[in-house]
Amino acid sequence: MASALRLALLFQLHVVEGKLLSVAVLPHGDFAYDPGLVNRSGGSVQLHTAARELGHDISEETPDLLFVTTPHGLELSERYLVYLNSHNAGASPLDDMPHAAGNRTVPMNFTSPQGLAMQLLEHLQKEKLPAEGLRGFSDAQPLPISWGEILPLSFVQKAREEQGLDLPPVLLMSFPLRRFNHSDSMVPELLRLGSATADFLEALPQRVAWIVSADLAHTHLATGPYGYCPCAQPFDDAVVRWAKDLPAESAAEALLHEGRGWQRAGAASCGFTGLVAAHGAMAQISNLTGQPTWRGQVLAYAHPTYYGMMVARFERQTVLLVLSIALMNLVTAVMVNSSLDQASEDKEVKKAWLAAKKKKQMEELKVMFHELDEDGSGDLSLSEIRSELAGSEDIEQLFMMLDYDGGGAVDADEFCEGVFKAASSDRTSMELGRITKQCNLILANSRVLAKTVVGDEGAGAGPTNATLEGRIGKLESEVSGMRSTMRHLLKLVDNMPS
Repeated sequence: MASALRLALLFQLHVVEGKLLSVAVLPHGDFAYDPGLVNRSGGSVQLHTAARELGHDISEETPDLLFVTTPHGLELSERYLVYLNSHNAGASPLDDMPHAAGNRTVPMNFTSPQGLAMQLLEHLQKEKLPAEGLRGFSDAQPLPISWGEILPLSFVQKAREEQGLDLPPVLLMSFPLRRFNHSDSMVPELLRLGSATADFLEALPQRVAWIVSADLAHTHLATGPYGYCPCAQPFDDAVVRWAKDLPAESAAEALLHEGRGWQRAGAASCGFTGLVAAHGAMAQISNLTGQPTWRGQVLAYAHPTYYGMMVARFERQTVLLVLSIALMNLVTAVMVNSSLDQASEDKEVKKAWLAAKKKKQMEELKVMFHELDEDGSGDLSLSEIRSELAGSEDIEQLFMMLDYDGGGAVDADEFCEGVFKAASSDRTSMELGRITKQCNLILANSRVLAKTVVGDEGAGAGPTNATLEGRIGKLESEVSGMRSTMRHLLKLVDNMPS
């Protein structure tokens, strides 16, 4: 297993993290900010707790930039608005329940990256989207902001303050006034807006968190300012299913078909445009990566009064994907390691089996040798082998391989070892073995010859000429035999297939 883990480490995995880290849906309703305004009833506490949790999650991602869409900022009649001032500031009233809020307000100010804001505007216009930029007061004063921007961002700001950090720069966009009566017909355009914005954010060097400022249907109560519509709860249910089901195809159906229909029927959700744009952005990134990239989670949903609110996050699945690849690599490594271990065990088993087989065959060859040795001399001649193996075409070649010293006979060891190798090796290997033995024999005879010629010091008279001539003749005979074998070997090599 340790080997498998080491092998898995060879698969170096790097998380290629996109610039758009996450998408968050945060409410801008007073009761999510302060549940005390409705006596902590109607799910307001759960909304507040979930929003605080999501604010911490966003802060822990350490984004360099927040991209925020708002339905309640500065609004043009027809065009999407990109804020171009370097600073934005204001105070949000808590006036849904004035008697409970006591004229309390929530102040906030933040910076905006002017250069990026202008680049985003130019990008959207290049994509033929109806977008415009606004710079106010010659940038000498901040553009105003209120509840649609301040309350959602307050949850992130609180988490950053607890960490001793400032709020990151905010790139802010608002939706046009036509959303009030025509948001359902804006869906194709909103999807394009989200897709184009995602392309822009992904190309940035900064890490970005996308925040959708959104409340849901505003027609849950007849006593509310927009009256009652039976479409309110179905709209909210469809949006919740969208957030829960993503990345399943049913998510898009829930938001873009069901939710759109209930919005047309009178749900009056201020957040619908922001949700659709965010869906377009996530769909575009999934298209770019070629796989479902986002997974939604609803942290809380409730409608304490006449309007619904949801806290939801959409996490990018890049890290999970890489972990999945790492897991697959680990499994592969374990499988490879097991195969290597099995192969090693198989080699050992095969080695032992071959050794046992050789031992048995050598014993059988010794019995065969003694049967062939008719005169009991302990050597086999070519004639003895011929008499027992008549008709074999390779008898002479086999005998030449066995009789490497050219003596005309082979002993038991030469016979057994040679026949065994001939049966288990190709002919070329046998010839090479024969040459090796001949070379060793020639070397030994050469040493004997040299010693004889030089003679031992103090040994008296040297060898006779007849003795020298006999030994030289034997050496020449062995060299001649080796030459013959070499010619035979070269012929075999030439005939080998290329």
